[in-house]
Amino acid sequence: MPLFLDGRRVGAVLRTRDGVHPLYVSVGHRISLPSAIRWVLACSAYGVPEPIRLAEHLVNRLKRERHHG
Repeated sequence: MPLFLDGRRVGAVLRTRDGVHPLYVSVGHRISLPSAIRWVLACSAYGVPEPIRLAEHLVNRLKRERHHG
């Protein structure tokens, strides 16, 4: 689904699969919106982009260690 700001398309709202929160994708330095969408989908085997999934995993582990340590 396109994402507009002041009548101009600035990004896209993606769902990588049913039942997950949408991701908001926008262009970056030297990347087009179609390319950004393709990269997000390619990195989203688990429903969220892999870097975000790994960061959440690390934060949750650190929280557990802090709580139990």
